[in-house]
Amino acid sequence: MNFEDKNKAYTSLQGVDYLEKDTELLSQKNANARSLRKKSIDTAQQHRVILWSLLDVATVDEIESNRGVIKSKAKVKVEEKETNKEVKHSKKDKNDNDNDANNSDAVDAKEEKKS
Repeated sequence: MNFEDKNKAYTSLQGVDYLEKDTELLSQKNANARSLRKKSIDTAQQHRVILWSLLDVATVDEIESNRGVIKSKAKVKVEEKETNKEVKHSKKDKNDNDNDANNSDAVDAKEEKKS
């Protein structure tokens, strides 16, 4: 994994709630990792170190699976944007259909006046 991809994954996977799970997975994947030997009072800092090391030996899917998380935050955001687009399109389609119905009513009314 290149630095850019690793950094994106790192950012999307951060969360001290997963320190214990990520530490367990790292110890399974690489029991000799230096980050496992370093202990910190600051749990957030410790998790950042563990997560960065974990991304060297595990995929994002493996980490999420180990955590019991189905989707990463980044994937959820993309899906939310797509859902919002679909809602906007469905509202636009509904408005277009309403406008078409109003226009056809107006045409019908004009035709009735001619008769």
